[in-house]
Amino acid sequence: MKKYIILVVLLCAFRLTQAFTPVADSLLKAGTTAGSNEVRLEALLLFCEEYRTFSYDSLKKYAWQCVELSKKLNNKKQLTRSYYYLSVYFYKMSEKDSATHYLNLVRTMADRESRMGELLLDADCLSVGLLIKSGKFKTAISNSFKILSRSEQDKDTVGIIKSLNSIGWARLEMDQHDEAKKWFLKALGYNHSGWYNKEVIVVYSNLAPCYGALGNLDSARYAVEKSIELSRRYNDLSSLANSLNTLANIELVLKEYDRAIHHVEQSIEIRKKIGDPYFIVSDLAQLSYLYSRIGDYQEGIAQAQKGLKMAEEGNLGTKDQLLYNSLFENYYGQKDYKNSTETLLKMLSLKDSMYKRASAASLAEMEVKYETAQKESTIQQQQFLLAKKNYWIFGSVSMMALGLLLGFVAYRSYHHKQQVKMQKMQLQQQAVLTESILQAEETERRRFAADLHDGLGQILTAARYNLSGIADELHWNEEDKTVLDKTIALINEGCKEVRTVSHNILPNTLLKNGLSHAVKDFLDRIDQKKLIVHYSATGLEEKLHTQTEIIIYRMIQESVNNVIKHANATKLDISLILDASGFSMSIEDNGKGFNLHQVEQAKGMGLKSIKTRTAYLKGSLEIDTSPGKGTLISLHIPPAEIFPA
Repeated sequence: MKKYIILVVLLCAFRLTQAFTPVADSLLKAGTTAGSNEVRLEALLLFCEEYRTFSYDSLKKYAWQCVELSKKLNNKKQLTRSYYYLSVYFYKMSEKDSATHYLNLVRTMADRESRMGELLLDADCLSVGLLIKSGKFKTAISNSFKILSRSEQDKDTVGIIKSLNSIGWARLEMDQHDEAKKWFLKALGYNHSGWYNKEVIVVYSNLAPCYGALGNLDSARYAVEKSIELSRRYNDLSSLANSLNTLANIELVLKEYDRAIHHVEQSIEIRKKIGDPYFIVSDLAQLSYLYSRIGDYQEGIAQAQKGLKMAEEGNLGTKDQLLYNSLFENYYGQKDYKNSTETLLKMLSLKDSMYKRASAASLAEMEVKYETAQKESTIQQQQFLLAKKNYWIFGSVSMMALGLLLGFVAYRSYHHKQQVKMQKMQLQQQAVLTESILQAEETERRRFAADLHDGLGQILTAARYNLSGIADELHWNEEDKTVLDKTIALINEGCKEVRTVSHNILPNTLLKNGLSHAVKDFLDRIDQKKLIVHYSATGLEEKLHTQTEIIIYRMIQESVNNVIKHANATKLDISLILDASGFSMSIEDNGKGFNLHQVEQAKGMGLKSIKTRTAYLKGSLEIDTSPGKGTLISLHIPPAEIFPA
């Protein structure tokens, strides 16, 4: 009864002010003017829930008031909620230690059985956000998958959307835009009702920069306009600022620099109003880059340095790469070669450390584990239904003495069919998992090749231009000139090496000209003085299924690299044949051979990789080798796996 009276008073206070002021103002008035502490506390907690609509300093002030009122009323549940809003404040201020402290209090005090599961979900999602802000992307994604699995079991749509968005956000911060887009679209797929629109505002604001980075400006503009519309409808200032920043990115691509600068400045003003240093730093990096585009290099340098100072003071190192990139553009634009080169080296160091913290291969492994768990759950449900049917059949047979024999035969037949069906499903699911792993490997190879070519390759090229510019503008003595020429030659050699490694990882010849040309191009790079290679290809004029070509090419790469590294061979024969019976491959060397049983027992990744790929293509593999007698690898793939569907 008491709880009912509190709600009535609260609703009356809301209705009296709703026509004149926003929701947050209504709740605040109710929280400061209500006669009883219970009503004040409930109103202030609801006010804190609207934290997206006002300055975070206000959140801190009234969250503390909620703490004091909760203690006075000895209300543990409301005290837990109060601590959560304090953790939100410190999270927004990027004060990670304080945020973690209050989140730990929330977890300690909350109990899922006491109807506080929603609050624990919010706390878990906030913890993931802290990990992302700290650059701990692998842990953040791992924890997000745990939240996702739990939310799916509870059929909690809000939890599913939040966890999917967290996975996408971590990928976005790592510049893995294609992967990030996939998770954001999954999150939007759960938005079946307007009830969840508050949760999907941030999904739209994150999806827009993914589309922009992937060059799909129409989709980026749609997503950002949707985010702006929802942000204004719900007065979500943080998402509105994010959307304005993304809109500026689109205008940057369209070379509408003045409009872009205007929107970034609007975004910064909103963030200053609510107090959000993590994203203010991002906006300063964007503003600095825009100034480099219009030739105002001094202002661009000033904005980047301002951002770096703020990042250092707030321990926001994950944003340093963006700031250094903008700083480099401005230094390079005003021909300050010394500072531009130093900035490039810092960028390269930051990028290396980020990928060491979270490799895409390990992230792909998490996704496969999650998908495997889902499929195992499906299999368990089917097995349960099968067992249930089996019990029903057994009971029916027991009750019908006359039909015992026929019933027994029918039961055995049905049971056998179900087992065959289950085995078939498990094989299909195993094939899907294998395909997911192979595709993840190829995606990682492509990303790494692109990073080498577009990242390190461009850095080396820019460094070469810087050194050339210095050489042209300064006077050198002969000794220094010789050192400089050697340095430039080393950088040129580095550029060639990057191109070579990038090509080996992702050969464009394979995609353009097919398997035969790609293998020939790969073999032509081998030093024929050390290893004489004989290569023949028959019937490969017609292009095979793309995925099949990639898999075969990787198997040849793996086999040849094994010969070069371990066999001490002087001769290598490779033969590829495509005819009506399918595809056949043989790779034979005159090296030292090996003990096949010992290698299989040692679980060598190279041999395991070749066998996994063979099984995926439903092929047959034979390896004939022994110590001192060389090695012959024979592969046959049936026609059904060869040609495009």
